[in-house]
Amino acid sequence: MIIGGTTGKSGKQGKMSVLLVFDVDHVESNPYRPSIRSLAMKVLPTNLKRERQTRIQRRSKPSQSHFAKRSIFGAEGRYLEEPFPQVKLPVLGGYFPLVSMHSDGQAAKCNRRYGLTEYTVAPVNVQESLNMQDALNWLVTRSEGTTWRGVASGKFEVDPRTHKKREKRDLLLVYVDEKPELDARTASYFGSGSEITEAQFEVDAKAVCDALDGVVREYPQSKLNLFLIRKVSDGQAQVALAEAPPVKDVLKAAEWWQQAGRDNVPDVSMYLPEETSNDQKLSAVDDARPLAPHPDQVVRLLSHQWVRNGALPQGSRGKPQKASQEIVGPGLGEVLALMKLRMEGKCETAAMRMVDLVIRRLGPLLIGVFGAQHAYGPRRAEGQHEPFPRTSRNTALRAVALIGILLDALGS
Repeated sequence: MIIGGTTGKSGKQGKMSVLLVFDVDHVESNPYRPSIRSLAMKVLPTNLKRERQTRIQRRSKPSQSHFAKRSIFGAEGRYLEEPFPQVKLPVLGGYFPLVSMHSDGQAAKCNRRYGLTEYTVAPVNVQESLNMQDALNWLVTRSEGTTWRGVASGKFEVDPRTHKKREKRDLLLVYVDEKPELDARTASYFGSGSEITEAQFEVDAKAVCDALDGVVREYPQSKLNLFLIRKVSDGQAQVALAEAPPVKDVLKAAEWWQQAGRDNVPDVSMYLPEETSNDQKLSAVDDARPLAPHPDQVVRLLSHQWVRNGALPQGSRGKPQKASQEIVGPGLGEVLALMKLRMEGKCETAAMRMVDLVIRRLGPLLIGVFGAQHAYGPRRAEGQHEPFPRTSRNTALRAVALIGILLDALGS
């Protein structure tokens, strides 16, 4: 029990307060947690306060006795006593330290709340820090789509040059425990690129699943490691998602995802007009059908609010108008929950939320594009100045596939 109070300007006793603390003593361990010890030091005799101040000063150059006898990973060796090494991360644009807990004057006050900053937060030996740096360097220097890929975050930022909204992307790291050097484009299973493209999930998934199937036969208990790294400020990034689903579950999820997006939908088709995209000419397609989207395409589908029945305004004057507006959408983690690759038991909750988002955000586009097709025929959108270009129609087809997936996840 700690009793404290204040003394008023007149010397009279001020407000009194009592703090009652219960702490559990574990066998062969210090009975006080660092936070409780710090609190006790503030009210104990002056000589102990002086000792505490000395300990704080020593933190600028900590010794091994300041930490446990082993690192947080259980290894022995000379402790790291300098900032953690940095790695240049693609997508996020810049170098980022493995652990970032700055202590300088510009750092957030919460960084210094418990007196441990920089390398003292995570005691590791020098070799461990170099091993982690080498591992991360290896993952991000392979070709994009194998062990890493930029994926949609569901959030947007304003481009300082154009003053327009642009998609904020996260860095996804993917590798199999026993086969990190797998040549398959494993990261492409989860993402298709920076925009809603015509890349087919079935094509990427088949190549990845064929490779993973070989891994499972050799290592039945193998797991697929997923790390989603997000930039939070210049020089600082954080792990926004860390999952390790069994490879067997990934294979099952791919099979179900494609089947639900293909079979649990109405028998619809759509005409896709000829279009030039990224200097590549895309031929017209008469009867394009719903395609199961990549997981990060689901994020993009649900992070746009379509307006005016999804049609581009005809002959508008002044500032150009858009058929959809950028809006915060679900993250990749929620899509993985829908695929039953994380948060066991949360699939139905994720599906219900996304059904609501599909109706409100994609509903206008679906009503508009299918309504026009019904009223005027499948080729109504052909031509550069027509209201429903190829990209809008492709988005509608992916939305139909997503509806089939969501309803299947809900047992409908």
